[in-house]
Amino acid sequence: MVVVALLPFVVIGGPGAGWLRDLGLLGRNEKFTELYFPDRRALPLTVTVGAPMKFDFTLHNREAAAKSYRWKVVLTSGGTDVDLARGRVRLDDGEIRRISVATPTPEPPGPAVVRVMLVAREESIQFPITIVPVADVSPAPAG
Repeated sequence: MVVVALLPFVVIGGPGAGWLRDLGLLGRNEKFTELYFPDRRALPLTVTVGAPMKFDFTLHNREAAAKSYRWKVVLTSGGTDVDLARGRVRLDDGEIRRISVATPTPEPPGPAVVRVMLVAREESIQFPITIVPVADVSPAPAG
């Protein structure tokens, strides 16, 4: 009875582990990076031209080693890309870092997409936003 109880542990951790992974019965030790918005509800829906656009994104290193990441934020509006922010961060394996972005909102007004990209990698995340013009507060003509 004791041998039967230990057998699954020997197979999972021993020579049978590769066979079980090939069958999809045991998870793989995959290396990856998580890139995500920690709270999608907190992302801006609209922002005024010139006003600060503020949001956070999170990086989680699951690469089994320390890694340096270069990132950039790009706004796409009317087929044109504008770099808004960029940076570099080094994370130890398993480390999670929340990165805050605050950048002036460029023209033109209208619908746009904000994309956070890891430079030289395939990972990116994005959200839609509407850029609104600055309200005209000039005094009405006398008359």
